[in-house]
Amino acid sequence: MSTPEEKSIPLYATDLDETLRGKANKRLLQKAYKEGYISLPRLVNVLGFLFAEKAHLISFEKFVQKVQEKYGFVLKGQERDYAFDLYKKIANDPELEYDGAVDFIQNIISAGVHVAITTGSDTEFARIFFDEHDCDTANMTILGSEYERHEETGLYTGKMSASHVTYEERRQALEGKIQKRFQGKPIKIIGWGGNRYADRSGFQLADQSGLRIVSQDDKKLFQHLLDQGFNIHTSMDTFLEDDPSKRVYHVGIDNIGNGVSYAPFTPEVIQKILGDQLP
Repeated sequence: MSTPEEKSIPLYATDLDETLRGKANKRLLQKAYKEGYISLPRLVNVLGFLFAEKAHLISFEKFVQKVQEKYGFVLKGQERDYAFDLYKKIANDPELEYDGAVDFIQNIISAGVHVAITTGSDTEFARIFFDEHDCDTANMTILGSEYERHEETGLYTGKMSASHVTYEERRQALEGKIQKRFQGKPIKIIGWGGNRYADRSGFQLADQSGLRIVSQDDKKLFQHLLDQGFNIHTSMDTFLEDDPSKRVYHVGIDNIGNGVSYAPFTPEVIQKILGDQLP
């Protein structure tokens, strides 16, 4: 069961290793990898946030050491080469404009995969979290921003260039980028992100484009995950999907600064990972 102290931990905690929430996230990630739900190359993608934030500040050896110390994973062989290639790209260009991601996105589009593009991050690096076995959407962050909390609504929305803009202005700016980068490509925009975090009391998607609520069964699963100390993240495409088997929820792995890194798991996969830990 969760403790009052655990429930008081903010979603944007910057030093999760000092919290029960951080330890729980680490356990989920390690168990998911150990039981084959996530590959090591995939893990490196998930940990890409560390690259985006730190690659131009620390050496690759230091990064490998941090991954081993913090997550208990040893990068070696092909996985180490894979990580080093990614590291070099970002270290050489801290402002990396998702060029490498474009090829990946075009490949999965060619395979008939729908791409959900959501807004909001603190870096221009396009972080893609896509599990080819367990979800049929890729969530791509393409527009850099900082988060700002609006007292009236309680929503977290973005700031561009350190100046406040409206949600509609953000949407239009993002749409312009998409049209420019993917002109003529068959991208299906499933939903726009606003505040994409599941509310801890009602598990609601609070977004200026509408309010949607997850199913009762998902509420039970979410509550259990929260009681265990995990973070929950979702986006508009989840709630626009009528088929529960195709909904994808994102279980928080790590928070760094203003940004959040997530791995996508369907409810069924989450249940398999947690096994008898479920109520």
